Amino acid sequence: MRSLRFYRVFAECGDKQFAPEHGRGGEFSLTMPAPNRFAVATLALGLALGSCSAPKSETSKAEIKTYSMHGQIAGLDPGQHVATIKHDEIAGFMGAMTMGYSVRDPAEFGKLTVGETFNATVYVQGDDLWVGNIRKEAVKP
Repeated sequence: MRSLRFYRVFAECGDKQFAPEHGRGGEFSLTMPAPNRFAVATLALGLALGSCSAPKSETSKAEIKTYSMHGQIAGLDPGQHVATIKHDEIAGFMGAMTMGYSVRDPAEFGKLTVGETFNATVYVQGDDLWVGNIRKEAVKP
């Protein structure tokens, strides 16, 4: 067996109580069997290499798909730039429902008002989706 030595770390802190039989003149040693050292070293190496890997950016590499939407603004969250939209079925994407959609363009978001109906484009990239190209319907007299 080999020893891991923590010179004066525990001794100076008065922590010989953790393993008093391993205290030796200002030094503190901790023995660990070889198989455990190998497991600890392997785990440490795995954690270090895993944390250094490049982040996987599936969203940035994914193709942007577009879908046409017709809906009505049910609510607005200016802090998050999210519009709650009650929409008809979005062909090839989802059924009719009411849900929040991000509006990335601040100018477009600023023109929205609750209750208005519109046509727009839903953009989908990986797990990310947002609404843009918002065209308000003309009010019929």
